[in-house]
Amino acid sequence: GTNTYTGATTISAGTLAITNAAGLGTTAVGTTVNSGAVLDLRAVTVGAEAITLNGGTIATSIGTSSLSGAVTLSANSTVNVSSGAVLTISGIINGPSYTLYNSGAGTFTASNGSNSYATNTTLTGTVTLTASGYGGVTDTLIINSGVTLDLAGFTLTNAIILNGGTITNSSTTASTLSGAISLTAASTINAANAMTLSGIISGSGALTKTGTGTLTLSGTNTYTGATTISEGALTVSGTLANTTAITVASIAAYNVNSTDTVGSIAGAGSIAIGSGFTLSTGGDNTSTSFSGVLSGSGSLTKIGTGTTTLSAANTYTGATTVSGGILSVSSLASGGSSSNIGASAN
Repeated sequence: GTNTYTGATTISAGTLAITNAAGLGTTAVGTTVNSGAVLDLRAVTVGAEAITLNGGTIATSIGTSSLSGAVTLSANSTVNVSSGAVLTISGIINGPSYTLYNSGAGTFTASNGSNSYATNTTLTGTVTLTASGYGGVTDTLIINSGVTLDLAGFTLTNAIILNGGTITNSSTTASTLSGAISLTAASTINAANAMTLSGIISGSGALTKTGTGTLTLSGTNTYTGATTISEGALTVSGTLANTTAITVASIAAYNVNSTDTVGSIAGAGSIAIGSGFTLSTGGDNTSTSFSGVLSGSGSLTKIGTGTTTLSAANTYTGATTVSGGILSVSSLASGGSSSNIGASAN
């Protein structure tokens, strides 16, 4: 019903489910959800009701719900949005030193750009976030397996711990993430649209680039796991670690827009080396084959003890240097045409 009581609402145990926007009475005092208790917003739009999460859970079990009131964390608390359900909190979420967990498989959006809880925000389950308002600039966002962080066309400065999750951009407006990223498990960047990661990516995890858009890495990255470009383009204007193994799928591209050293190159996609830049490969001392086309006016250097095999008719026009190991090619071209080691001069 449309309740009109003006006192406080306290949920100390069990679940209080509301299906009416005024289910919690007027917004004069607010609602507290204590540890072990659940406030379930079921397909309802709640106005400026202030919510205090004192270790409890705010949930949406069915339908699409929203809350425009402020949410204060007074203990580590939980958001639980069931599969197929949607919950948007547009009010400010605050509460320094506390963590907000997500245990559901639905879509949770925290859309206020002034959120101020300044601590690690850990998310589990499947949840898509709008980047404009997920905590203050000091928050570290922990993106676990099954979780998607959607930058949604915004610029985000938060640091990220990418622990098996995914970062994407669903908006046709380019997004930028300038915070540092720590890869603690194999994770994915789904550049459905243009994205730039300007912070340093570190850690031992592997990185897979998916999506048909272009992902630009402009930082001095140090992560040591493999780099797989499954589709779209990866443009590196910063640097990658000397030991990262690059695999470029047949429908993907690797654009080298800086002088860089990588562990190895493999796959059947395309690699374009920009003018004035050198790509050095072989830093991990393994043997790999690349059947895609190397293009551009930059140069290629083979280092390390392994063998790099090039089997396509490459068109890059820069110098080819073998400083270590073996560079294996199946043919050399006459002047002016292309060969496995690029176009030769007349």
